Amino acid sequence: MKPDPAKDAGEAPAEYLESNGFLQSDDPKIVETARAVVGDAKDPWEKARRLEKWVHDHMTRRDFTIGFATAAEVIQSQQGDCTEHAVLLAAMCRAVGVPARVAMGLVYIEGDRSYGYHMWTEVFVHGDWYRSEEHTSELQSP
Repeated sequence: MKPDPAKDAGEAPAEYLESNGFLQSDDPKIVETARAVVGDAKDPWEKARRLEKWVHDHMTRRDFTIGFATAAEVIQSQQGDCTEHAVLLAAMCRAVGVPARVAMGLVYIEGDRSYGYHMWTEVFVHGDWYRSEEHTSELQSP
């Protein structure tokens, strides 16, 4: 679902734009890459979609042996599982002014008929949070 700018209900708390120990949105390589990816986009939704596609397309090595890498480590290696995808996307969004956070929970794995842990990114656009769907490369409403 695409956000409706007419529904803008305010801003996310400032903490969702700040750099921290896992989401180093002030890392020079993250800032440079994020700015290049969003290009001339001004709309936060379009910025988030471009960044999500870039992370999806460039994280080609799905490595489940990494314990939990930071965004600064992931931008260098461009490998990892859902946790690395999530921290990198969130940091890149923050680097270009799109409030972002990571969330974690259980998802049902149809083929295995079991539950497994998963981490994803959520962005705050036009007054609502939207989650990333890496497998569809499409941001969705929670």
